[in-house]
Amino acid sequence: MSKPTMTDEDNKSKTVFWSCPVRFIPDSVWEFMKMFTFYQNHPSSPFPKYENISPRYLKAEQIFNSELIRNRE
Repeated sequence: MSKPTMTDEDNKSKTVFWSCPVRFIPDSVWEFMKMFTFYQNHPSSPFPKYENISPRYLKAEQIFNSELIRNRE
C-alpha cells in the first residue's frame, strides 16, 4: 500500500494520515490498472492462455468493467 504522509503512534494506538485521496488506493490496484491499460492499448501483445491467467486478475477486470458501466449510466 502507498506510504502515509504522517504516522502518529502512542502505546495504545497508531493513527495514519494521508494528504491526498489517491494514496488510499493500494499499490495492487495501480499495478492492475497499469497492466489492464497496457493490454487495452496494445491488443496484439501476447496474453497468457485463459487457464493460465490469474483468477485475481480476472476478478479485478470484471469489477473494473462493471464499475465503468455503472458510472456511465
